[in-house]
Parts: sequence; C-alpha cells; structure tokens
Amino acid sequence: MNTLPLQWETMSHDEQSLWFARYWLNYIADGEVKGLREDAPEEIKKAYEAWLKAS
Repeated sequence: MNTLPLQWETMSHDEQSLWFARYWLNYIADGEVKGLREDAPEEIKKAYEAWLKAS
C-alpha cells in the first residue's frame, strides 16, 4: 500500500498505529521499531511525523 487510506483522518490513533505497523515500519528486532522504511513515499513520511507528534 503506497498511499494513505481514504479514511485516514477519521481513523483513531491506534488504528493509524496498526496501519503503519502493517505497511511501513522497519523493525530491527521483534517488537523493536527502528522507524519508517527508507522507501516510504513523502506522503507517508509526513503522516508518520504528524502521528508521532500526536503521540
């Protein structure tokens, strides 16, 4: 999935977290998140930064 879901703005913070985990997070070990994958599009990077600030 290369774009944000159409319902992104109405998704809860937890739903957004699951979406990132499923499609774009880079893991260094089981349960340890390194961040977004390097190949994430700019739209995904901006949404992730906004999501982090809302955490």
